[in-house]
Amino acid sequence: GTTLTTLQAENNERKELLDVEHKAFIHRMLDGYYNVLHKYRWVVLLVCVAGMCACIVVAAQLSLPTSSVVALLPPSNEYERHRLWSQNLLSTELAKGNGGVASIAFGLTAADTGDHLNPDSFTTLVLDDSFNPSSEEAQKF
Repeated sequence: GTTLTTLQAENNERKELLDVEHKAFIHRMLDGYYNVLHKYRWVVLLVCVAGMCACIVVAAQLSLPTSSVVALLPPSNEYERHRLWSQNLLSTELAKGNGGVASIAFGLTAADTGDHLNPDSFTTLVLDDSFNPSSEEAQKF
């Protein structure tokens, strides 16, 4: 009996204190926002899940691009025409290749003059004294 009425009185007193504290505009707005969100929380959850499923379906139907080239300018633009022209150059095609760079040097002897026990030491080039670049044999490769 008395314990129940005491609890009810304390509960009413707490509600009155909360009503006094929430008289500010921001508190009323946040309290209203919370009450609406709490009331419709399952609807909000279902809408979010449905939106996520719709995004997944749309993303799965997107096709992959056919090339990695992105043209932001129309083909009539001077800069775009220059980009298209430069893509057809041999140097651009070679730069895009996956191979490595090879250098050919004539008039050298195959020699390793570096320190064999020190991998940080470099070799020096050894010239072939018998190499004559003006001869016909040297110009045939």
